[in-house]
Order: sequence, then C-alpha cells, then structure tokens
Amino acid sequence: MRLQVNFNIQGLSVNETIEGDSPADITHKAKLGIASKMGFLAGAFVRSMSDMDFACEVVRRYNSATNSSCVLPSTLDDFIAWAVAYDLAVVEE
Repeated sequence: MRLQVNFNIQGLSVNETIEGDSPADITHKAKLGIASKMGFLAGAFVRSMSDMDFACEVVRRYNSATNSSCVLPSTLDDFIAWAVAYDLAVVEE
C-alpha cells in the first residue's frame, strides 16, 4: 500500500509518499516522519505516543486549525480513510 500525503496545516508542511503493509504500518511511519520534522523535545514526545494516540492528535489539530468537528478515528483504518476523505492523502496502492 502506498499513501501520498500532501498538506500544509499550522506551519507543518508534508508532501511525501509513505509505503507500508497496512494502515498501522503507514501510520507508524507517518508518526516517525512528523516527529523528525519537529524539534528535539516535541519530536521525542510524538515518538513516545502510541500510533492511535498520534492519529487522534492529528485529527484534533486538524479540527483546531480548520475550525472543523471531525470525529476522532477509532481505528487506524478509520484514520487513513479520514485522511483520504479530507484530501490530505491519496491511496496509490
């Protein structure tokens, strides 16, 4: 599975292709990629989050930045589906 991620929200710009075997693998790689773009302490905090907590935090920050009220994902499949539905990512399989 390949996911093309492209967004610019609250000063964080991402334009990358992430490959993985599953939504869990892709979310984990995305979390590590985001963490690498942050400062030392913030990056360490992001890396310490579970992948599900990371996914929920992404949606919370999206809601805050766009004044939206998207429902927090309950699974990592839901998280990937949400990203695709809101044009933040495209599945390239």
